[in-house]
Amino acid sequence: KQYKFKWLYLWRVNRAYDAPIERMPFRTEPNESRLEINKWVERKTKNRIVDLLPDGSITDLTALVLTNAIYFKGQWDKKFLEENTKDDEFKTLEGETVRAAMMTMQDKLSVYEGDGLKMIELPYAGKQFSMLVVLPSEDESIKTLEKSLSLSDINHYADLLTERKVNLTLPKFKFEADYQLKPVLSRMGMPIAFSNAADFTRMTRIPELKIDQVYHKAVVEVSEEGTEAAAATAVVIVRKSVEVPVEFNVNRPFMFLIRDNQSGTILFMGRVTNPTI
Repeated sequence: KQYKFKWLYLWRVNRAYDAPIERMPFRTEPNESRLEINKWVERKTKNRIVDLLPDGSITDLTALVLTNAIYFKGQWDKKFLEENTKDDEFKTLEGETVRAAMMTMQDKLSVYEGDGLKMIELPYAGKQFSMLVVLPSEDESIKTLEKSLSLSDINHYADLLTERKVNLTLPKFKFEADYQLKPVLSRMGMPIAFSNAADFTRMTRIPELKIDQVYHKAVVEVSEEGTEAAAATAVVIVRKSVEVPVEFNVNRPFMFLIRDNQSGTILFMGRVTNPTI
């Protein structure tokens, strides 16, 4: 069965999100439709996210599926030198000590310390985006910090960041997560969209539409890569400085956020409890 979408809806989503709508033969070719959507995701994420929609996620009863996949790998504005990366101790959430590849840098970076946490900003090349690393104090758990930290808190602490000379130690890590967001979105206040009471009549005149599932998968990879010229200049400057550096050693569970510096929008947010897995 085909669903005709209203032209005003198609125009708006294309204008606002550059998001085309494509009809898929869910009823007659459900698995082929799934594979085609997965291929589209792979192309958009440069083959870093595969199989977003798992086997069986689309059936002949599927009417509407919302898929979202993002891959982000930015180059640092100030590069970590690979020769400075050494294995060192990292204490996991379970209290186990593991050996992790720890990147090190001494440079001018923006930091904040107070209220039971430490925050450091690592800009990406172009400085439109930054990674914020949030480390709880040694007597505070990462879970407690997560529960108490709101978006307004994050923006508040980001405003308090001050440029200092810093000795930074940060583990290399790859963060990968996938979610089925139906229960999460339902708890956040939109359960009707997944029920028979859903109303998508602003999209189409066909009333019997509801969202089956929302799939989300994200990959964030953190390594030494960055803007080489900027790093070379910065290293020379800090070596001439007489300022006593601040120690920022990320050797225990921490939060990371990738943030748009212009709007303050959080693009990614995650927790690293063991960088070796």
